[in-house]
Amino acid sequence: MNKKLLVLLATGALVLTGCAGNESTKSSEKNNKSEQNDRKKDDNNESKSKENAEIKHDLAAAEKLAHLVAISGNDLKRLNEQTNLLAWITQDKSTKFKSPEGVPLVKVSVQDFVDVVNEFSEKTYSKQDALDLLQSPAFSEVNGKSSAASAFPKDSEIHYFKEDDTLVFVSVERGHNYPQELDKKENWKTEGDSIKIDVLDVMTKTKISTITLKLNNKNYTGGHNKSKYYVAEVKTV
Repeated sequence: MNKKLLVLLATGALVLTGCAGNESTKSSEKNNKSEQNDRKKDDNNESKSKENAEIKHDLAAAEKLAHLVAISGNDLKRLNEQTNLLAWITQDKSTKFKSPEGVPLVKVSVQDFVDVVNEFSEKTYSKQDALDLLQSPAFSEVNGKSSAASAFPKDSEIHYFKEDDTLVFVSVERGHNYPQELDKKENWKTEGDSIKIDVLDVMTKTKISTITLKLNNKNYTGGHNKSKYYVAEVKTV
């Protein structure tokens, strides 16, 4: 075999070796990138799992709020015309008493009312925002304390006693049999800081709506004791 042929063969072997080396490097880089992407996905999944594991929901508090919303809804625009809605949403924070004439009345502090409207809505309300929800011809501001009142509301009237920051209105009888109920807890869906709860027709057990509650991280002034959850959405079927 002559020298020229040997030189050509040696050169070809070097070229092939170089190509193989390049292909190996490229393959290695691809594998590294793939491994890095897989690690990122795993890290993201672990992070989400940890977030969900760290959030402990209070199902009893969620059930209490969802039950009230299932019966009345959360349209707070009706507050200025329906004292039965005001009575319903404030029932856990209000006090019943009677006027000197024996008329059953209810009183609730404005601070508690501010907490309640923030609990029932995705919006954030200050004290003034909350009071604005009640504005109507039936709403009256009274200088003085509710404990020293000489005149009391009638029918759908609401009296706001400014000195002790108290709302007073006529008590409304509440029923006990309702056409809707919450789905079983095992069917509730938790997603991070949210809980989704279906509302069912009592008779047919078909879904009427879905209530979404969120952990209450609202910042507002004028309240007294912020609720555990607030109503983020009520979606009817």
